[in-house]
Amino acid sequence: MKTKNNSKFLAPNKAFQLFGAYSLHEKNSYDFLRTVSKLDREEAASMFAVRDCIKALRAIGEKESLEAMNKIYFNNPDKSSSGSITRAVTRFALAAYLDERTVYRRIERASKIYLAIIENNKQDIAA
Repeated sequence: MKTKNNSKFLAPNKAFQLFGAYSLHEKNSYDFLRTVSKLDREEAASMFAVRDCIKALRAIGEKESLEAMNKIYFNNPDKSSSGSITRAVTRFALAAYLDERTVYRRIERASKIYLAIIENNKQDIAA
């Protein structure tokens, strides 16, 4: 998926990886805010957008996309090595009896929602 170069937000994959690296999916609101307050502006804005993306996915019943994000970005044991996302997609696809393309489509849905949230936030900032 092509994304526009947003100077105030991270790309979806990078934002999802960072969200998982900081274990923000496991933190309550107070700990989330404490952690995010230590990040630079771009990363903090992106973490809020990921959190809103997760809320939106829950609200519209996208359990499959949430599960894919959780297994691939948030509970990926080898986050730091190159190709770790590809390996995580393959592992998840095999475990869930899915085609890898299906898993990538689920991640793409989450990415599109994340980008829509960013666009909305940029419009709010500009107004």
